[in-house]
Amino acid sequence: DAIELYMKLGENEKADELAERFLQETMNSIRLFSKVHKNAYISYDDLYQSLTYLVALQDIFNRNGREEKAEEGGEILNDHIS
Repeated sequence: DAIELYMKLGENEKADELAERFLQETMNSIRLFSKVHKNAYISYDDLYQSLTYLVALQDIFNRNGREEKAEEGGEILNDHIS
């Protein structure tokens, strides 16, 4: 919500900084939860939730005319889904 609020206020630099921190933490979670232990993900539910956060971030950028930033998230998703 804060990322989108910054965008609506015209504070794209602040929105991008917050989105980047959020993305880094989300990627840390994806890396952790996508590790395989005994032929299964460490936590499928947490991995799924983290990937869902990326989709939500994409939606925020798309709704606010920032398609180029949304595409970055799409590339990350494609790397982990395919």
